[in-house]
Amino acid sequence: MREEVIRVLGFHCQRCIGSVERTVKALPGVHAVVVHAATKRVIVVYDDSRCDRRRIERLIYAEGYDVVESSWLRGGRKSKGRDGGRWRPSMARD
Repeated sequence: MREEVIRVLGFHCQRCIGSVERTVKALPGVHAVVVHAATKRVIVVYDDSRCDRRRIERLIYAEGYDVVESSWLRGGRKSKGRDGGRWRPSMARD
């Protein structure tokens, strides 16, 4: 079991929080997900033999939220759009 804390930007309402919690919880191996909008953090407890942080981050990004301090920044690009230059992950497959 592994617990990760992922910084995420873009939560605007309870619906956003519920959407991320449900989507991440549906991943194989994920046991618990808690989203803290005030601290902009997603806490995930998962079986690291079935899932990994990179997969979780990509899923959150695919839902439309910005993952900050991603574990895969080397493959990321710096966005110059509405997000003020935060790193956004590359969607290229490994």
